[in-house]
Amino acid sequence: MKVLQWRKQSVIKLVIFLIAVLTLGYLVHWIVADITGRNCNDKSSKQILDSMCHLWEKNKVGGNLCEDICKLHSIRYTSCLNYKRGKKVFNATWNMKAIIMKSKKAYFEDYKPLVTAAITEDGKDKREKSGEEYPSFEDFAVKIQERIHEQLGKTGQRGQFDMKRIFNDFWSTRFDDYFTNSYQKNAKVAGLNSINSLLQQDEYVLMKQVQHSKYFPQIYGTCGHFYIMEYVPQGEVLLPKIIGLGDSTTWNQRRLLAIKLLDFVHHFEHNLPEPLHLCDVKNKNFGITQSGQVKAIDVDLAFFDKKLKQFLSTEKCTKHSECDFFDCKGWCDFKTNQCTERRINNNLQVFCAKIFSPHLVNGFRGLLRNPPAKLNSLFEKLLDDCRNPWNIQDRDIRLKTPDGTFWKLHRLLQQSSADYFPYEKQELRHGHDHEH
Repeated sequence: MKVLQWRKQSVIKLVIFLIAVLTLGYLVHWIVADITGRNCNDKSSKQILDSMCHLWEKNKVGGNLCEDICKLHSIRYTSCLNYKRGKKVFNATWNMKAIIMKSKKAYFEDYKPLVTAAITEDGKDKREKSGEEYPSFEDFAVKIQERIHEQLGKTGQRGQFDMKRIFNDFWSTRFDDYFTNSYQKNAKVAGLNSINSLLQQDEYVLMKQVQHSKYFPQIYGTCGHFYIMEYVPQGEVLLPKIIGLGDSTTWNQRRLLAIKLLDFVHHFEHNLPEPLHLCDVKNKNFGITQSGQVKAIDVDLAFFDKKLKQFLSTEKCTKHSECDFFDCKGWCDFKTNQCTERRINNNLQVFCAKIFSPHLVNGFRGLLRNPPAKLNSLFEKLLDDCRNPWNIQDRDIRLKTPDGTFWKLHRLLQQSSADYFPYEKQELRHGHDHEH
């Protein structure tokens, strides 16, 4: 009996120890991430915005929201969100409404200039005649169009060229209002310089092309190299508490969000001009509006299909993992030792692994944790199938999760409400609109 008690106590101690190690590892991971990735402060952030406003006052940059930021102060900086990988992200308010301000780099001068030495450090243009050496509007519109095609992997026809529409669609300012009827001195220089800095930001280029989609934040406008967009917080359901601090969310909240995330993944695969590959999947890269709409709030590492194929096939390799780009798993051709254009996993597979299941990026608190007891084994089996179809043991090899698994998981999530939350049956029948 004493031996059994000793063994039982040893097992309990071992479990407690393992939980403590996991919790400590999670805390260290996020502390390091906070120090190295975030590491920003209000003083330097305000200096960055002051520098941009100084250029606007000197008529060197422009945008539809410069006056709100620099003169009217209806847009006010509130806090620094992060400086990860050099990217600047600020919280702000616009007439008391929460918004986000973003730029890939801190200062306007950090971007490659449209015209060499166009602007000195003190904001002065070296040319006596404003805009003399700048490209024509027609030539610059071609540059915008080519950049969009390059970023999205699209092919365009010159016969579809519409100069003003290209400007209007890419910049949040109408061509005639700014360049033709503007009261701003040197409008051409300021406008082209600002658009040129935005062209160098992959996330802005992509988001401007998918503003019609409900799964992306709305871009309200720009000033210089900064773009101002909708604030979409992650919320407590998407960002769980650390292990050991309890769980303030219910299964019903989590499974409803999981359904919306599945619809989100399906939309990116089937409802855009090309499949959009998300190569950096983690909870904090997505947000939820007050109405419950899921949106992708960080798409720096998102690529349309043609673009990703071009990107993946550039490297030499001796094993498959050398062809990986973050969450987008590649494939090595061992005959040529060249990475192919093939992505061997898909967005659904990564969501199952890093959002729905326990993983380091979610603090080992997968969204589909603690389902109803009678359905627990079904969810475990489906998530196993989703993470690793056909149970391949080689970690370098993954096969794409099939659509059948998507629909099985989708139906099971709905049934978990119908079976265990009867008061929601009516909502499920009439309140959820699928995109097929």
